[in-house]
Amino acid sequence: MINKIYTIADFIEALDNAGMLMGTDMWDDYAKTEVTELTFDSRKVTPGTLFIAKGVHFKEEYLFSAIEKGAVAYLSDRIIADREKYIAVNDIRGAMALVARMFYCDPQTDLTTFAITGTKGKTTTSYYLKEILDTYAAETNTRECGFMSTIDTYDGIERFESTNTTPESPDVWRHFSNAVKSGIENYVVEVSAQALKYKRVEWVNFSVAGFTNIDNDHISEVEHPTFEDYFYSKLKLFDNCSIACVNTDDPKSDIMLDYIGGRVPVITFGSHETDTISCRKIETLEDGIYFDVVTPLWERRMKITMPGEFNVKNALCAIAMTYAVGIPPETMEKALAVARTAGRMQVFKSEDEKVIVIVDYAHNKNSFETLCEYVCRTYPERKKIACFGLHGSKSQNRREEVGKIVGGCCDYAVICEKDPADEPFEKIAREIAVHLEALGCPFEVEQYRQEAIRKAVFADIGESVIMFAGRGAETHMIRHGGVYHYPSDIESTLKVLGEYDAAMAAKKTSV
Repeated sequence: MINKIYTIADFIEALDNAGMLMGTDMWDDYAKTEVTELTFDSRKVTPGTLFIAKGVHFKEEYLFSAIEKGAVAYLSDRIIADREKYIAVNDIRGAMALVARMFYCDPQTDLTTFAITGTKGKTTTSYYLKEILDTYAAETNTRECGFMSTIDTYDGIERFESTNTTPESPDVWRHFSNAVKSGIENYVVEVSAQALKYKRVEWVNFSVAGFTNIDNDHISEVEHPTFEDYFYSKLKLFDNCSIACVNTDDPKSDIMLDYIGGRVPVITFGSHETDTISCRKIETLEDGIYFDVVTPLWERRMKITMPGEFNVKNALCAIAMTYAVGIPPETMEKALAVARTAGRMQVFKSEDEKVIVIVDYAHNKNSFETLCEYVCRTYPERKKIACFGLHGSKSQNRREEVGKIVGGCCDYAVICEKDPADEPFEKIAREIAVHLEALGCPFEVEQYRQEAIRKAVFADIGESVIMFAGRGAETHMIRHGGVYHYPSDIESTLKVLGEYDAAMAAKKTSV
């Protein structure tokens, strides 16, 4: 990566060449001004910043604050303040991505980048992939891989819990830049449909792209108006990659392959003997799930320890993506045998084993179906309890879909909050509850999640398995336009199970 400081004129020229420039008032010597910072957050502006004015919630006061703090110009799809220096463009998101790539000196050229998308399984796949790459890094004395996922972010300099699956383009390029500066060679990115639709990874050419599966989700007025819009958004991942990995067990895989159209090499994975990476002889034992992997170069029996046979397909995607870059099979085997994802299918038990709590990130129709199917198959004799919530301000169709799944599976439910955003929790709960009522599933509403899991754990309905779904290891809650610290579901589960164990011990002593 060559370090260079660009001028305003450099950005104007690049935007003009890309057909995005609409106008500017900087054709004089001022355009030679160097840009030393780039941001869309007025709170982070320092002298020398090119400020990006974007978003439906943008307020003019943000721009005036940025100018006051030393912004040298602003980039926008409209002229907000004609007395200030501006660059007007016809595509603010595409322009933001292009300018970010330039500002951070196109660091992707020094990285091997892995992108994962899909309706379900992409976070687990990204963790499998990370474990394989980190195991290989330890074997070759290189750096831990960079990581952008729903759960956390790491770039060699910054490490923090994520609030978006895929951040905005300036943040993507900043993390890539930090990774290169830190000596990181591999970077894993979990890519959402929203990120692809709104160009957060525009101008990135991923070394390897993997598509886990596709199904109805995120269909709403504020996300994707139709399934076609959602699917097409995800397919765009294949527009900018060097190798594509496709799950042939997905019913829409033919469309994926047609979309790629031979533009890049394809590695297929699935249960077919014709797949590049073929999976056979799945066997669930006490210490894990075993399966055979057959490739053109090697055959090997592997094991994962995360519960649920559906995770075999996630592991297979990670195997395909690392096979693409030549990672040895023995490294894959070693890594997958220990790989875990915080907050994904984590099982906790009370000391008397009467209560089992499964903490999982399930938050949509597909993930709830998978979770409920696993629980019903694995714990057929136990009472089923769901302790869960759903997002506010988007994906309203999930309330009916998940309500019906829970109502049809469970003996009892507790509805609690899960990132209500700007929508009242009471409204979300009512729209879920109507579907539980219709199916005769008893339920309670308790907004605060730790109180909700307490109600579920202390419910006197016999031996039970509780699905504590929605947040996993997340330690924040999005409500009223802000992000607030909040106990993770893991932390709440351990605390409440501790209270239960103490109460059972005291009861036993008093008898």
